[in-house]
Amino acid sequence: MQTAAKLVLEPIFEADLDPAAYGDRPGRGGTDAIKAVHALLCRGFTDVVDADLSKYFDTIPHRELMRSVARRIVDRHVLRLIKLWLKAPVEERGDDGKRRMTGGKGSRYGTPQGGVISPLLANLYMYRFLKHWRRTGRSETYRAHVIAYADDFVILSRGQAAAALDWTRQVMTRLGLALNETKTAVRNARRERFDFLGYAFGPHHYRKDGHWYRRTERSTTTSTTGSAASWFGVTRCPRTAPTAPRAKRCSAHLGCSTSGVSIWDPRRVPCDEASRKAGCGQSARPV
Repeated sequence: MQTAAKLVLEPIFEADLDPAAYGDRPGRGGTDAIKAVHALLCRGFTDVVDADLSKYFDTIPHRELMRSVARRIVDRHVLRLIKLWLKAPVEERGDDGKRRMTGGKGSRYGTPQGGVISPLLANLYMYRFLKHWRRTGRSETYRAHVIAYADDFVILSRGQAAAALDWTRQVMTRLGLALNETKTAVRNARRERFDFLGYAFGPHHYRKDGHWYRRTERSTTTSTTGSAASWFGVTRCPRTAPTAPRAKRCSAHLGCSTSGVSIWDPRRVPCDEASRKAGCGQSARPV
């Protein structure tokens, strides 16, 4: 039933959702969000708010969420059905192996994780933050952009990350949400790394000649040699590329910016070259 409802409701809400949101939407995915972050870093938006919402799916207030749904859906039967899903009891097994019940008629917060309709509802409530960001002109005020994937988001700014974080904290409080202060931080992507969607962005040390460059890699790769079997990277093109021999030019990247940074696509690199870029003995596989 939730799948049937999603097939009908998703196109209605999809027309409203912010283009900066990439999670659980048709025709969009994590790779698109990663490329968007990389493009902004190349344009100089290197002051980053690495944000994390505390128990987002568990703390979405039902009353405010239903108001968001009712702005586009007027059929009372559909609204009642969604409300029933929000209050449906859920049986879970804790770390101690014991079963426990959550939700129920008295529940006032949260969307059941694992429910087919939950990602759509979560995106709809997150849209309130993104819409407020747009309408109040925060992109211009903080010289910044937001890239969101469900409850995971980053704000990439030019020198105004701290102010953007303060504003975000206030707005999330008004929405009944809270930032996870232990995981939320302001970072300078030119000097330190930050994680987003399982990838680490930031400066890396090139082992061969000792220079530094910016690269994006799976954050699950912890080896100091930077080895990774599945590799999606950012590397700096040589400044002498236009006059360099053809074999040494960046012939496999998706495009260079004026900063000389490019995204490498392992599918366009010969097997031995991809393995060298990945830093391991296996061919790099596309993400």
